Amino acid sequence: MAENEELDVHDREVSLSDVMQAVKTQEDLTQSIWAIDNSKVDYARDTIKEVIDKIKRRNKLIKIADSSEGGWETVRQYETNPVASDSDDESKINKAENKALRKRNSKGKKAAAKPNFNYESSAPSQFNATFPAKNQPFLKPARVVISEEINNAKELVMDVDRSSIGETNVLSTQDLAPCRNQNKTDFIKDEYSLNILPDNTTSVVSNIESDNLTTDYYEYEQGQANIIVKDRLKNHYLFWKSIGCYEFILDTILNGYKIPFYSTPPSICLQNNRSAIIHSEFVTEAIHDLLIRGLIEECDIQPRIVNPLTVSASNSKKKRLILDLRHVNKHLWKTSVKFEDIRIAMQFVTNNSFCFQFDIVSAYHHINIFNPHTEFLGFSWKYENTVKWYKFLVLPFGLSSACYIFTKITRPLIKKWRGEGKQVLMYLDDGLGTHTNEDICKTVSEQVRQDLIMSGFVPKNEKSKWSPLKNLVFLGYSIDTYQSIVKIPDDRIQKVLKTIEDIEYYTLKYRKVHARLVASLVGQIVSMSYVIGNVAYIMSKHLSIDILEKTSWNSCIVLSKASLIQINFWKENLGRVNVKSFTSDFSCQSVVYSDASNTGYGGYIVETPFNIAHGMWSECESTKSSTWKELNAVKHILLSMVDILKDKRIKWFSDNQNVVSIVAKEWVPRTFNEKADFISRIIDYDDWGVGEQLFTYLDSLWGPHEIDWFANDDNHKLTVFYSRYWTVNSIGIDAFTVNWNGVNGWFVPPVCLVSKVLRYMRQCMAHGTIVLPLWKSASYWPILCPTGEGFIKEVKGCIDLPTNKEYYTPGKGNKSAFKNDLLELPASLIEKVSLLPDLLTESKSSNTVQNYYYGFLRWKKWALSNGISSEFILPAKPIHVALYLACLVQQNHTPSPINQAFYSIRWAHKITSEISPTDSDLVKKYSGRS
Repeated sequence: MAENEELDVHDREVSLSDVMQAVKTQEDLTQSIWAIDNSKVDYARDTIKEVIDKIKRRNKLIKIADSSEGGWETVRQYETNPVASDSDDESKINKAENKALRKRNSKGKKAAAKPNFNYESSAPSQFNATFPAKNQPFLKPARVVISEEINNAKELVMDVDRSSIGETNVLSTQDLAPCRNQNKTDFIKDEYSLNILPDNTTSVVSNIESDNLTTDYYEYEQGQANIIVKDRLKNHYLFWKSIGCYEFILDTILNGYKIPFYSTPPSICLQNNRSAIIHSEFVTEAIHDLLIRGLIEECDIQPRIVNPLTVSASNSKKKRLILDLRHVNKHLWKTSVKFEDIRIAMQFVTNNSFCFQFDIVSAYHHINIFNPHTEFLGFSWKYENTVKWYKFLVLPFGLSSACYIFTKITRPLIKKWRGEGKQVLMYLDDGLGTHTNEDICKTVSEQVRQDLIMSGFVPKNEKSKWSPLKNLVFLGYSIDTYQSIVKIPDDRIQKVLKTIEDIEYYTLKYRKVHARLVASLVGQIVSMSYVIGNVAYIMSKHLSIDILEKTSWNSCIVLSKASLIQINFWKENLGRVNVKSFTSDFSCQSVVYSDASNTGYGGYIVETPFNIAHGMWSECESTKSSTWKELNAVKHILLSMVDILKDKRIKWFSDNQNVVSIVAKEWVPRTFNEKADFISRIIDYDDWGVGEQLFTYLDSLWGPHEIDWFANDDNHKLTVFYSRYWTVNSIGIDAFTVNWNGVNGWFVPPVCLVSKVLRYMRQCMAHGTIVLPLWKSASYWPILCPTGEGFIKEVKGCIDLPTNKEYYTPGKGNKSAFKNDLLELPASLIEKVSLLPDLLTESKSSNTVQNYYYGFLRWKKWALSNGISSEFILPAKPIHVALYLACLVQQNHTPSPINQAFYSIRWAHKITSEISPTDSDLVKKYSGRS
C-alpha cells in the first residue's frame, strides 16, 4: 500500500471515530433536552457543559492534525498521556509529531506486503439507523485489520483492537468477498467474531473470548463455554410482553433500570477501599472479566461519580467485587420489598413431596442500567502508572435498590407460574418448586426451566437441580421431605462452633474479644431461628447487650459471665436443637395461662382446668422484679406440667409485656384500660374489611354466618368475633387456637395468613365464606387453584366482587393523604405510584427535598413529645404550628431554623394536597411574614 493510501486509511478510521463521537454528542444533547423538559436543571447543565468541553477538545485535536506533518497519527501519540498544561503543550505536541513520523515511516516499509481490501466508513445516517441516539451506550470504534490464509483456508478473520471493548460495533464494508454464506459454524471464534449482515454491513460482536464465552445457552449448558448475560432480557422482550408485565417492567427491560433518584448526587471522585488494594490481582482479573462480558465499559473521560471498589472475601476464599455506592445510595428513594423466604417455601412443601431448585447466573447483571444513569456508576483502577476510568452498564452489587428491582423483574414469572397452579417461589436468584406427585413435579420443573430460558434468564448449571428430589438445601436450610424435617446444614453448624472456639481462645488468652467476632456469632445463631425457635433470641440477649458496649466494630469487649454461659449453652446444645418438623396440623392443642404476684405464682391449662400449678416465692425471690417472677412462673409451671404438655403445640399467655418481648408469646392486658392503651399503640396493617352492603349481599347468598374469625372492634360484621389483639367485644384472640368445625364462618383474613387459613379449614373440615384478593402471584393461589384452570374441590361457589372503594373499609393503620385516590386507580397504574415522589419534588433543587423532609420530622417529633395527637401532625393545626415556631424563636438567635421549619411544614402539606397551616395569619406572624 502506498504511503498516501496508508494515510488515507488512518483518516478514514478517524472519520469513523468522528461519527461515533457525533452520536455520543447527539445522545448527550438529547439527554439534556429530556432533563430540561423534566425540570432536572442540574443534570442538564452538567451534560451541556460536558458537550462543550468535548467540542473544545475535539476542535483542538483537529487543529493539531491539520497543522502537523504527521496528521492524525500525531493526535494519537498526543493522547497516549494525559493532556499537559498549556505551558508544556507545545513541547508535547512536537514530541508526539516526531514519534508519529517515525511510526508512519516504519509502517510504510511493510505496506506492500498487506492485502488491499477496499472498505469505506459508514455515514452518520447509517450509524444512527443502527444505534438510535436515545438510551444507547457509547461504544468506542473497533479498528479492524483483515488477514487471510488461516490454516490454509480462505476465511476472513477480524483482529480487533483490544482497547475497543464494547457491546456491539458496526462497520460498513463494500466488498468482503470471498466470504461464504454463514451458518452457526461458519464464523471463526477468536476474541471477537464478525458477522455479515444482510445490508452488507459488518457486525463486530465483542465479549466473545476464544471459546470461553458464548451467547448460546445450549453451548453453556453443555459446559462448552461461559454465558454472556447482558441484553438477554432485552432480546426476549416479546416474551415479557406476552405474559402481561406492567409498563414499568417492560420499560426497564427495554431501556434499562432508571435509578430512583430524589436528588442529583454531586460529582465526586473517591479512592478505592483498602480491601480492593489488598486483593489488587483479583480486582484486575475481575475488571478484565467484566470488560469482555460487556458488563462495564472503559470511559474516555472521568464519569460523573467515581465510586470506590471493595472486595468481599468469605471464609470459603470466594471473593466478590463490589461497587461501594454509599455516596449514590444517599440520594435514592428507599422502597421496601418483601422477600419470599423459607417460611413461604414451607407453605408449599409437605410430607413426601418432591422438589426441584434453580439458581440464576450473574442474576443482577441481566438487568441493564438506563444509559444516562451509568454515569453515576463509575469507578477507577490503576494499571502501573496509568489510571483508567470505567462505568457499569448493568445492575451492580452495592446499589441499595438492586434487591427491589430484581424482585420486581422476577415477579411476572412468579405470577405466571402460580397462575398455572405451580408451587414455585424465588428469593432473589434462588428458586424452589414442589409437588406431591413425582411425574408432575418433573413436568413443572421442565416448564419452569423453559420459561426461564425464554425470558432471557440463564439458569446456573452447577447449582440447579431439575430432577425431583426429596432432600435438598435451600436458602441455607436442609429440607428432608421423607422425614418431614428441616435442619441447619452441617457446614453452618461447624461455622458456629468454629466461631465459638475462636471467641473462647481470645477470651482465655487476652480476656477480651473483637466485637465484630461476637456480633458474627449472634448473627449466625439468630439466622437459624426458623429451625431452633425463639431460644435463638433468648440465649443470645446477653451477648447482644455486651456488643452494645463497643466503641467501634474493630474494638475489643469483655464478655460478661452471663454471655459466657450463653456461649457454652450453644456449644453443648446447638446440635440437639437442630431439627424442626413440618406438618399440616396447624391446630393449637393446649392453651396455658400463667400469672405471678409478690408472694407466688400460678397457672392452668384451659382444656383441663383441674390441671393447676402453684408455688410460693422465697424471701429472696419475692424481692426480684416482676419480669423475673413471670419468667420463672412460666418455667416452673412448664416443668410441673411437662408430662401433660409433652409433644403438644401450646399457646401460652402471660400478663407481663416484658415476658412477651423475651419469649415472643402473647400478652393479656390486666385491665380494660390497659387493654385499650395497648391497642392504641398498635398499627394493624391488615385490619381492612368489607362494607355492610357487600356483607349483606354475601350473607344472603351463603349465610347466615355465625362467627367472624378475623376482625376487630371497627370492622367486625357479626357480634361474635375473634381478633388479633384483645378488644372490648371480642370473644377471644388467635382464631387458630379453636376448632372451626360446626359453624358457618365469615373469613376476611390478612393476606399473609391466607395459606394457613386454607389448610386449617381443610384440617378442621370447616365451612364458610372467605374473601380474598384475586392475586395470582400470591403464595396462596396454587393452593387454591392447583391446576391453573379451576379451584380445589372444596370450593362450592365463587363470585367476583366489585372493586369500588365504597364496598370496603380500609384499615385505620393505612392512613394516607392519597388513600382514596389510590383505591380508585386501575391496576395498570398501581406500579406507577412509585414515580410520584419524582413528580412531586422534581422542581426542587438538589438536597432541598432532603432538608424539607428532615425539617418536617423535627416538627413531628416536637408535636408528639408535647402531647399533640398524630392526626394533627399532617394536616397540622395553625395554633400548634404557631406554638412550635414561637418555641423556635425563643431557642434560636437566627431566623434560619424558623424559616426552615416554616417551609418544611408548607412543603409537606403541599405534596399531600392538604391545606397548609402556614397560610394562616397567626403562623405568618411568628414566622415574620405578616
